[in-house]
Amino acid sequence: MIVATLDLQSNKSSIKSKDAKLNSKTKKMDASVEIVANEYPINVNLKGDVASPAVNVDLKKLMESKTGEVIQKEVTNLLKNLF
Repeated sequence: MIVATLDLQSNKSSIKSKDAKLNSKTKKMDASVEIVANEYPINVNLKGDVASPAVNVDLKKLMESKTGEVIQKEVTNLLKNLF
């Protein structure tokens, strides 16, 4: 079992993961990853087979973030234009 922490950063983006688990024998993984691009965060969970993991976005955290504010604004504008 490999347990790793990842912290990659550039000028406008970052990728972070703490205590990501990889079982090298079964080729299974379990990781929570925070991705920030241009100040817009998205939290993603990766779980399952390394070749084809299940990818889930934490919608609660997404909607509470700056990214969620932008999504809410755009959806509101879209709905106003429909009606």
